[in-house]
Amino acid sequence: GRGLTIWSAMALRASTELPVLEGSLDVPLTKSGPYAWSRNPGLMGMYAFAAGLLVVLQNFWFALGLCHYVWHMHRRVLMEEKTLNTQFGGSYVHYLAETRRYV
Repeated sequence: GRGLTIWSAMALRASTELPVLEGSLDVPLTKSGPYAWSRNPGLMGMYAFAAGLLVVLQNFWFALGLCHYVWHMHRRVLMEEKTLNTQFGGSYVHYLAETRRYV
């Protein structure tokens, strides 16, 4: 899980590093690496890590907290998708159609 999170962060950074260094805040839509098969690979890595902890800990309160975390993060993803749709327009709509939200 942590490996997937780190890989997705590195892929995101690799695609945005150049425009930001050139003084532009217009960053391209990342569609390579793990973003080719999931729109939220970093979050999926965090979910996998937390699920692994749940298997090891076998704690009711941790399970309850994990359910709340997944619910909360899904709501944030939905809000973020609205913002990205406004920012990227048609290219994001095309990305939505060709790439799954999670897995």
